[in-house]
Amino acid sequence: MPYAATYNSPSVTAVRDGWMILHRGTDNRIYFSTNVGTGLIGVDSFPVWQAIQVNGQFQTTWDTPDVTATPEGNVTVAYRGSDGNLYTVEGQVDLYGYAYWHNNRTVLAAGGVGQAASALGPAIVTLSDGEQRLFYNTPDQGHAPRQTFRSSTTDGWNTGGPYGVPGAPSYTAGRPSAAAIGQTLQVAYLQADFQGRPIPSTSEGYGVQRTAYDGGMNQWAWAGQLDEQGWRVNDAPAIDIGDEGNRIRFIQLMHEANMAAIGRIQVAYRDVTHLY
Repeated sequence: MPYAATYNSPSVTAVRDGWMILHRGTDNRIYFSTNVGTGLIGVDSFPVWQAIQVNGQFQTTWDTPDVTATPEGNVTVAYRGSDGNLYTVEGQVDLYGYAYWHNNRTVLAAGGVGQAASALGPAIVTLSDGEQRLFYNTPDQGHAPRQTFRSSTTDGWNTGGPYGVPGAPSYTAGRPSAAAIGQTLQVAYLQADFQGRPIPSTSEGYGVQRTAYDGGMNQWAWAGQLDEQGWRVNDAPAIDIGDEGNRIRFIQLMHEANMAAIGRIQVAYRDVTHLY
């Protein structure tokens, strides 16, 4: 990878025949790199980092930005701006890996000067019919999980709500994680009490509570599920999804940084025949 420094976790999405990686730079600008069109898959296939600009304006954030894309090269970046508002930026990546950025949309405005629309950076996914779902946390104490949605990348975000996330914990700590395949998605939050403490408060790290949505049926799994292995973490997990013979496999990759013995990477596999 090209040299980069960041204060937050990076984000990645598959796009066309390659990948796009985003991160928050030390100057708070959002940078991307893509290996689309190179025909290569190694870390050396990514060119230099470029800052996202819309109409000559750099996009800035204090958190991890998230990114999603369609097979046709339509890319959406979601982030909490340095002004506290939630934004999305749409772009198009051509067959040669060149990105055109446009349509910086306000998803949710902050309540006033010095306030924020979300406590942390958001998570965003795209379903196979083009519908997008964006997940975030309320900025007040408790950081309750919330979501919004739109029918496609050319539409504005739903102005109703705010909408809860069925099956998510009542309160949370840390940014949400989400992933989608076809018409289904999973979203995960760190379970916390109203004071932002683990449950129970004496625990070392937070439990990971997941819920799922089936866009084909327009139905949520109302009963959220804590991680089966009882893992506890201090930061949002990453979720990847693979489809093996029409058997959906949800893969959680978690960094157990809070373990007393040694920090380590662990992976949990769970095969499901349906979402519930």
